[in-house]
Amino acid sequence: MRQNLPAYGRWIDRHYRRRPLIRAGKTGLSGSLWPIGDAGIGIDTCTGMEVLMPVPATKRRILVVDDNLDAAVSLSRLIALLGHDVNVARDGNSALFIARSMRPDFVLLDIGLPGSDGFQVAEALRREPGLGALKIIAVTGRGEEEDRERSQEAGIDYYLLKPIDVPFLESLLGKAIPSG
Repeated sequence: MRQNLPAYGRWIDRHYRRRPLIRAGKTGLSGSLWPIGDAGIGIDTCTGMEVLMPVPATKRRILVVDDNLDAAVSLSRLIALLGHDVNVARDGNSALFIARSMRPDFVLLDIGLPGSDGFQVAEALRREPGLGALKIIAVTGRGEEEDRERSQEAGIDYYLLKPIDVPFLESLLGKAIPSG
């Protein structure tokens, strides 16, 4: 048993016989991969087996913009677990300030922000010099057709409804062209 695993990892070690590692990205019937102590190692929740976690081909710089602290922290932790660098902003002005300095590859943007809404923030990001390769993903609970149309006008590349489909988000993050 490896001693450097957190308690739940040691429980898995004790209660499940060691099996060969599964290829990266493969899971059981409908399981999810959850990271444990070692980088690149996770538990398949369907089988309880230790598996190699997929590692992103390119580490991305991602800015999460959401006024809901719980949503922002949850999403930023998920993205960090996927292996990317993440910053969080809670409003439009902070988002613009952080984007100017970090030059993100992606901005995950809530539409219902206080003050400047997500559409206005997206338009302002598109006007910023040096952010031409930036991909903007709206992450919102607003699914009306009018909002989708307005997002295209504002320069938003993708429009996702909460709760986020994690495998789909992961596939989107892999499509970014790193900004230079």
